[in-house]
Amino acid sequence: MTYGSGLDEGMLRVANYKNHPTNEYYKVFFFYKKEQADYFATLLKDNNIWFEQDEAERAGEPMYLFGIKKKDLDSVHKLNNIAIGKFRPKLIPSKSGRIALVVFGFLVIALSVIGYLKSR
Repeated sequence: MTYGSGLDEGMLRVANYKNHPTNEYYKVFFFYKKEQADYFATLLKDNNIWFEQDEAERAGEPMYLFGIKKKDLDSVHKLNNIAIGKFRPKLIPSKSGRIALVVFGFLVIALSVIGYLKSR
């Protein structure tokens, strides 16, 4: 599964998988972080899902590739989401920032309810 820079993701990468370039019975999942790819491989092994693994370069950066049989896609999509989610940074990194956002949301809802009740 050597692709070099042949695995074109287009302008907007929504998913981290594509059809295999030469075998219609496979999908190719790809990761740019080694720890994420290693975790994905561990999840696949733990769930007894057969896969091929390779490494390529894209724009001078390593890309980790996994060839997965299409018959296993339902299970693999779940594992892929777990692998991506484990290493995804939080939208609001600080705990106090997240709490402030929740409090602000409740205040907006409370003011909306008070405004609605006063206007009746």
